[in-house]
Amino acid sequence: MKKLLSIVLFAVIITACSKDDEEMKGIVADQITATVQPFTGDDMSLRAYWNQGDVMTVLRAGLPACQLTLSAGAGTSVGTFAGELSFGLGQEVTAIYPKVTGNEGFLTLQNEQNYAAETDINAYDIRFGSAQLVSDEVNIQMSSLLCALKLDIILGTDDAMESINSIEVVVPDRFLSGTFPISSANPAASLQMTNGTDRIKVNLTSTPSAGKQVTAYILTLPCDLSEVRQVKYIITTTNGVFTFCHKPAEAFLSGKMVPVILDVNRFTLVSGEPGEGEYARTISDISEYTNLNDPVFYGIGATDPVYANSYLISEAGNYTFDATVIGNGPGGIMANGKFHTSTASITPKSAALVWQDKPGLIKKVAFSNGKIIFSTAETFTPGNALIAAYAGSDGTGEILWSWHIWMTDKPALETHINLEGHKFTFMDRNLGAVNKTIGDAGSLGLLYQWGRKDPFLNSASATEVVQPILYDIEGKVLTDRFAELWTSSDKGTIAYTLANPTHFLLAKDQETSADWYYGGGAGRVNRNFYLWGNPEGYVYRELSETLKTIYDPCPVGYRVPGNFAWSFVTYDGHFTPVPEQWSVKGSFTGGYTVIYDGTNTTFYPAQGCRSSAGGLSDAGEYGHYWMSGPFDEISPYVVCFGFANWYIHPDNECNTSTGRAVRCVKE
Repeated sequence: MKKLLSIVLFAVIITACSKDDEEMKGIVADQITATVQPFTGDDMSLRAYWNQGDVMTVLRAGLPACQLTLSAGAGTSVGTFAGELSFGLGQEVTAIYPKVTGNEGFLTLQNEQNYAAETDINAYDIRFGSAQLVSDEVNIQMSSLLCALKLDIILGTDDAMESINSIEVVVPDRFLSGTFPISSANPAASLQMTNGTDRIKVNLTSTPSAGKQVTAYILTLPCDLSEVRQVKYIITTTNGVFTFCHKPAEAFLSGKMVPVILDVNRFTLVSGEPGEGEYARTISDISEYTNLNDPVFYGIGATDPVYANSYLISEAGNYTFDATVIGNGPGGIMANGKFHTSTASITPKSAALVWQDKPGLIKKVAFSNGKIIFSTAETFTPGNALIAAYAGSDGTGEILWSWHIWMTDKPALETHINLEGHKFTFMDRNLGAVNKTIGDAGSLGLLYQWGRKDPFLNSASATEVVQPILYDIEGKVLTDRFAELWTSSDKGTIAYTLANPTHFLLAKDQETSADWYYGGGAGRVNRNFYLWGNPEGYVYRELSETLKTIYDPCPVGYRVPGNFAWSFVTYDGHFTPVPEQWSVKGSFTGGYTVIYDGTNTTFYPAQGCRSSAGGLSDAGEYGHYWMSGPFDEISPYVVCFGFANWYIHPDNECNTSTGRAVRCVKE
């Protein structure tokens, strides 16, 4: 009967040694038993075992190598290998897995691995051990030449369809994969690379969800990190790439498992190349996203990008815009305007949906290299949403800027001719309106405090006050997003309103002339009539002589109209309760059908307002439309177009803290 040679393999690095030749008793065996243990430092989540078809090499310098094939124990840590061994007692032997050719062969760690479960890394492991044969039952302690990285990944994406495809580890000026010689004399010391790379990649064949915590393992060549400046982890998903920069405290040692936590909540999001403790995110195929800063999208004959506080879209799809440029860009800053900034640039680190007025309008919001990317539902639904850029990662920190996403069919243009014969080409609906149907709440549009860029929801009914509802990205009702607060020296500033776009600032006449902008108190001297670019609007000027500012709420190519836009609606451009002196067709029906050029008509709904003292009012009863300038050179108030069923007032004197409608005019 042939002898049985038992070889027990343990995960402890043992350096092979040589022994002088001496007379030995010969041993011949046809199988061995091999046992392999986990990587050191493992939390028992990673199991090392044998695979069906595994072949190992048992060799000694100067003697022929023996190849043994796994014959039993696949899927366990204890395996039986079959083959013929012929050595003498007292000899030092080395076992190497996988097999090598000859006594001085080469092994390769592939630079690309596949992973679906913890056991998959066994197919890529390289193990070795050595022992002196003192009997026919010899235990050879054996370990991995490689280092196992345990990657715990938390990306926190909100797209249920986004999954992780692969992870790549990069250590500049170090070899993580490649081919190296293996020697029976000392396998552990033989990692002198002949052909290697500074990176190694694992493909996650199970494509786990990027919205859940994912754990994956990857094997790498041992690597001393003491003089390494950075280690990068490049995670590719179906939607783009996350790049983390983190140098572990532990070196990548042979037979060691090193934990690496890649959690977006523990890293700082940056728009450029990440440094230690930072991560960046890019969106793949961004060229397939519609660029809302491209003048071609609007049919504008320009070459430079275009910007606005409101982006109008009329189709379902994927969109992107520059989140580092505020308002309508640097051209929207007035030198004497007491604006909050002298530059139109910001450096956000993330973006998120603030609110939407219907669930499911916007399905995804992301931030990549200074761009905000968002996707609508597959079926286009009219509505409104607000997206913000944040100073912190993952929608945290201060809001640096916010943009209105207006989802409606493309508005028609209507050229109004005022009493003085000047032309104003208006949209056919209010800013934020999703239709122009008389009596429908969708025709009312949104409400704005004068001089502010961010909208507030109007009544959910066109005939009475019905409180509107805000929704988050998941379609859940938001109950704490909107607030009405009294203005003050700290709240009544441009900076505060930008950081708090859902805060409606109430005001009292005796304190601030009913202006949300606190200034220094009441009176004209404390007002800021520059906010919408027409500080002397009581004197008629062509649009080219005024400015669309960074606070103007209208979309690309449009702006808030000047003071004389609606002078034609009455016979002399001023207040009158006499119907015969109105340029309207028919009677009041929750608004007026206005004859705007002597022949054609358009409907102006009585959308009501949000009171300077708080609350919605007057839906279906009163109409209020902002213009861009002050009432006159004395008053602390601005001008608006107002009406009810008993009067029309084309140049009404209005306080700025009331929320009223905007109907945008073409630039």
